[in-house]
Amino acid sequence: MDRPDALTVRDLDELQQWWRFVVGPWGFERRQLFVVLVAVDGTVMPSLMNVVDLPRRPDDESLDGLAEVLTGLAERVGALDGSVAALWARPGVRGPSSDDVVWLSALHRVLSALPMRAWPVYYANDDGPRPAVPDELVA
Repeated sequence: MDRPDALTVRDLDELQQWWRFVVGPWGFERRQLFVVLVAVDGTVMPSLMNVVDLPRRPDDESLDGLAEVLTGLAERVGALDGSVAALWARPGVRGPSSDDVVWLSALHRVLSALPMRAWPVYYANDDGPRPAVPDELVA
């Protein structure tokens, strides 16, 4: 794969491949969030957001701001009929901590309320990315 934006994302396998390409090789120094918009035909929009130095747990104001930014960006690039994908990443190799579960749940809730379709939220640590499982979406 030459460029991550040259890849289309039409299913979970392609999304996992895209996340591996974009945020690998693994080894995160701090908590961070990656978010990307995908056009209705599966084309990844040149809109990768990377938010770093995030707090241990999300707050409502920040989550509302994220929803507002993503909706505005989708309107500007013509992706409201497309989808949004997010990956929560943190250092270490253990499974999600209780703080990670709060983040995953909050991201799932925020993305699901957006006007575009939401992909399952992904979780990554130093071992790589994977979709969050349902138990991790209930904080």
